[in-house]
Amino acid sequence: MEPFPSPFQRAVAAPTRFARGVYVAWFACLFLSLVPFTQAALGHMDEATLLAEAKRTLLYGELQHRDYFDFQGPANIGLIAAAGRLQGGVDHRTAKLLAFLAALIGGVSLTQVARRFTDRLWLSLLPSLIYTGYLAHYFPSANHHWFGSAATCVFLRLLVDWAAGTRARAGFTCGVAGAVSLLFLVHEGLVNLAIGGLAPWFFGDAFAAAQPRPADEAGGCAVPRTRSVAREIALYLAGVVAVLAPFAGICFRLGMLEGYLYNTFAWPMLYYMQPGSPARVSWGGELTSFWVAAPPPVGPTLHFLSAIAAMVLALWPVATLAVGAAVLWRPAVLPPRSATGRRFALLLLHSAGTYATALASQSTLLKLSWGAAPSLALAVWLLDGCLRNAAASPLLRRALGTLVAGVAVSFLAVVLFRVVEAGAGRMPDHLALEPLDPQASPTVELINRESGADDYVFAHPLASSIYFLAEARPATRYTVTVANYMSPQQLRDMFDDIERHSPKFMAFRGMGDLLWLVERDERLKRRLSTRYRQKEMPDGWIVLRRQD
Repeated sequence: MEPFPSPFQRAVAAPTRFARGVYVAWFACLFLSLVPFTQAALGHMDEATLLAEAKRTLLYGELQHRDYFDFQGPANIGLIAAAGRLQGGVDHRTAKLLAFLAALIGGVSLTQVARRFTDRLWLSLLPSLIYTGYLAHYFPSANHHWFGSAATCVFLRLLVDWAAGTRARAGFTCGVAGAVSLLFLVHEGLVNLAIGGLAPWFFGDAFAAAQPRPADEAGGCAVPRTRSVAREIALYLAGVVAVLAPFAGICFRLGMLEGYLYNTFAWPMLYYMQPGSPARVSWGGELTSFWVAAPPPVGPTLHFLSAIAAMVLALWPVATLAVGAAVLWRPAVLPPRSATGRRFALLLLHSAGTYATALASQSTLLKLSWGAAPSLALAVWLLDGCLRNAAASPLLRRALGTLVAGVAVSFLAVVLFRVVEAGAGRMPDHLALEPLDPQASPTVELINRESGADDYVFAHPLASSIYFLAEARPATRYTVTVANYMSPQQLRDMFDDIERHSPKFMAFRGMGDLLWLVERDERLKRRLSTRYRQKEMPDGWIVLRRQD
């Protein structure tokens, strides 16, 4: 193979008028295809959790990490709460719309990175087809991973600008983006911050060399300037501090800092993946949920194409990382000590880091796909290099083109099917959906008929939608309660909250969940047996009402 061309040794030409039109039309269509999902009165449990906790912040003045527990970054709930303040209340349609905007921003950022790696218009659109098209239609719900992954894509865009040396203060903006991503998604944010800190050591040659400075307005000669590695590191750290220092100060003043540090950094490592936790799932069994079926005569064909897309989704990050490592192993293809090789190694390290942390946190195929988003851009670099090397062999070039076209058609077919489903008002049937409208939940209707804002309600397990829809306040500081998920101290805190607030209604998803909970606290067992009576069993829930 011939050496890969360096995308950092050339200026990226501005897109032609035709290309600009294609980009605008492409992303407009992707976004508009997602808008019909905002009308769905159902949402994923994670979306219901975001809504319920944004409601706690907006309506009751409670703060995450101080008044209620959630291990995710505070920027997610803060974003939903801020949107709720602007429109006068937390709404699931707005939350979904924000998630779709995040998916769009991530796709645009990946395309901007891909444009540096390839001159082929169609190839630069491939990452956004998978990320904004396929993934967003597969999971059209608000989720902290959408916001965190989009922040990582923006960081990658700025990192590539920094590596290319095209922006004088790219180090500072890269530090800002890395710090912001930490406030959305901790494990990806830590990877971003680490990669940003290593970046000047990987491409310091661009700073050590003298670079021309534009002539002044008086017509003076251009004066060479130098950008040292130390200066770039200082700029990067300044960007990080510019975000994290005010954030830490606000958290300290509001009494959130200790809770934030423990909940987002220590608790996930100690309890999120403990034995028996619902987080301990594997992507392998989830693979079939990415396949879709449709009525004849397109049903078998669409099922076949969606199977191809699902397999590519599972294999592309591993293949990209493996091929990338092999390329670096072949000095004749991409010398690892060259400027291009060092930049490629940095981007490969970033892709591997975000994928590995997703794998360590929870190895569902969806979360691995979010974590693998940076490798989509790296795959474009590898594909473009392969296509350039295949130019001398028409047979190989046609084979590669057919392979990539088949993959693109598979993803596009599934996206078009999801668009039709969204237009018909149907959410993907593989999601564990919760009602986001009071009229869609008999349990909430029952609670709201006999309680108000001065009462408390407790629901278990995974009952975020009830907390979002009920007029009564949550009785505990834990929106999500589930077996083998909370720490022993958190369980004790939850039972203490129940004793203190004496909820008017207590709802349980099933008898097994009720028995699991009462076996862990004698006070709760006595309370339920003496002070509560069963009200109704709407939609499978066991609802107990306090005897006043």
